[in-house]
Amino acid sequence: MKDVSEAQKEWVQFESREGGYVINHPDYKVKKTDRVGYVPELGEYTVHLNIINSQNEDDENLGYSFSHTTYDEAVLPADKASIREKCKANVYKKAETLKAKVDFLNFYDYKGIEVCEAQISLEHQPVVLQVRLFIVDQTEYELYVVMSDSDIFNPSAQKFFNSFEIKGKTTKL
Repeated sequence: MKDVSEAQKEWVQFESREGGYVINHPDYKVKKTDRVGYVPELGEYTVHLNIINSQNEDDENLGYSFSHTTYDEAVLPADKASIREKCKANVYKKAETLKAKVDFLNFYDYKGIEVCEAQISLEHQPVVLQVRLFIVDQTEYELYVVMSDSDIFNPSAQKFFNSFEIKGKTTKL
């Protein structure tokens, strides 16, 4: 059995050309899916979703996911207050869908990009989702780590979140 520090070294970089970003994740199989949808107020959109189920008993997390959503028209908010409202609505909608509760929701500016960070706890299960959401131009990015409630703020989750970088920008989020 490997120790946790050795298991954490086995990370690879994922590059999304269409999303314009890179992120590091544990070297497990990535399940990719694209979903096209339509909402009257937003128009047509495509969600590019990547899911990673933890396959290593030494990993503190149950899974990771990262996605970006692109919109055909300029419908996403550009001002800070509107971005915060959209991200907040997304977090609470996710919690409602999962029959979960939002433990905390925090916003901060990171090098000119408004970032929303949240934690969602599943009711009747010892599982927590840590979430990082942000909007850049007409692309919405979502990062999730699923973990047991005893492993909140573990190093692997922070390593995953902090490795995200939009290509062409020096900003790491």
